[in-house]
Amino acid sequence: MLQSQNILFSTSKANLFNTPNPFNWTNTQPFFVRAMVLAKDNLYLAGPSDLEDEEQTFATLNESRTQVALAEQDAALDGSQGGQLRIVSKSDGSTLASYSLSFLPVWDGMAAARASIYIATRNGRVVCLR
Repeated sequence: MLQSQNILFSTSKANLFNTPNPFNWTNTQPFFVRAMVLAKDNLYLAGPSDLEDEEQTFATLNESRTQVALAEQDAALDGSQGGQLRIVSKSDGSTLASYSLSFLPVWDGMAAARASIYIATRNGRVVCLR
């Protein structure tokens, strides 16, 4: 589900957010970004899926289907569904590629070197993607 709180954006270094539109671009992500790295002209993002619609949840919190959805989101945050890797253009925010991962990254656990992306995983491994 696309959630408004998962917004990736670009702004200039000089921007003080006091203009009507301080952003160069915005891009809504369908997952929680736990790790991010810039490599050349691309931004690499990784994290677990965002399955829950918070507005719907607040409106129907006591319903059994909402409790099931919350349990599914909790399991996804814990790694039951793996994660997602998305490559985004630094210049305009467009999504260049998206991949499913069988693991979740640790917080801020991504690096780029020599045309590879390295991701430290929650289960203690380091994965190299070329």
